[in-house]
Amino acid sequence: RVPREIEAPTISVETLFERYYKDGAAVTTTYGDGIVKEFRASDGFYSVSLLMKSGKVFATAYLQEDSMSYRLARGCQEGYPVLTKYGLSGVLQSVNPTTGVHNIVVPSCGAMCYLQPDQVVRPLKAAVGEDVSTKFGDGKVMKYRLSDDKYEIKLNWGGATLYAEAQNFDRIDDRMEYKGGFRMGWILNFFYSREDGKDDGVPRSRSNSFSMLSQSNLSTRSLR
Repeated sequence: RVPREIEAPTISVETLFERYYKDGAAVTTTYGDGIVKEFRASDGFYSVSLLMKSGKVFATAYLQEDSMSYRLARGCQEGYPVLTKYGLSGVLQSVNPTTGVHNIVVPSCGAMCYLQPDQVVRPLKAAVGEDVSTKFGDGKVMKYRLSDDKYEIKLNWGGATLYAEAQNFDRIDDRMEYKGGFRMGWILNFFYSREDGKDDGVPRSRSNSFSMLSQSNLSTRSLR
């Protein structure tokens, strides 16, 4: 008997691209700000909803990773104070580049906010609860008024209150410490260690939420 020739089946190997930006990530593109809607692993393209200044979607773009960057709140810098749309002021500790979520420490109440860039209103000279230096002496920021861009500062001597504009005081470098409670550095380590410990392989976004630390318990609340 003559042996038959058997042709082996052709095996095709599909190359998949690795994803960087997560769905819902706030990004900046050459066409303006946008929101990542989905990712195609087959060709490495992201579907991005492009936004007008009003926040409405006006177009959809298909872009690769090198055509985008994470979006930072306008005028703000990591490590400096900001004002949020919820009336809280704090320090922009970091930005998650894969989601655009801004991690903001609020010194006045020992909280960590997780916000999208459009929920950060503007940069500030100092956040409520931070120590500042004025020509009348050192003090602490008690309130910020957006209506006239003034800071209410309680001076350390005599209980006097000063209402000052940003150019009339300086933010003290050791701003991240409380003088009668928790040190903010310890709180930051606590929050980030909790996030590392909860990594179970499921991608999550902490956007629109905050965690608050008190002497008795820890709570996480939604800002929606």
